Amino acid sequence: MAMKQTEKMAKFIQAISDEKRIRILKMLERRPMCVCQLTAVLGIKQPTVSKHIGKLKKAGIIMEKRIGQFRLCIMNREHQYINIWWIISSFAEKNELAQDLKKVEEVLKTIQPKFDSHMAIH
Repeated sequence: MAMKQTEKMAKFIQAISDEKRIRILKMLERRPMCVCQLTAVLGIKQPTVSKHIGKLKKAGIIMEKRIGQFRLCIMNREHQYINIWWIISSFAEKNELAQDLKKVEEVLKTIQPKFDSHMAIH
């Protein structure tokens, strides 16, 4: 049975209503990242990050692409309710997000998966 639009919207809103998931999505707005990079930035355990990723994926907000041993997370900018995200995320805590983005740059220097050109992300 197909999910009603109100159910889809509720699932979307529920998925973006967690502080860690907001932080994950703010990072993914900038660039695709693998779970290990997100884990390093957030400073929480990998299974916890994977749970958050699972909820975002189930709601269709992010997609994953497996490249070797890495799971690359990509924001779904085509999601039918993504405009709700853009509005809500504009109210996110700016200082914390700035710290996350600064840490992303540090993490990218140490955790940079090598992707072959034939596995490019589109």
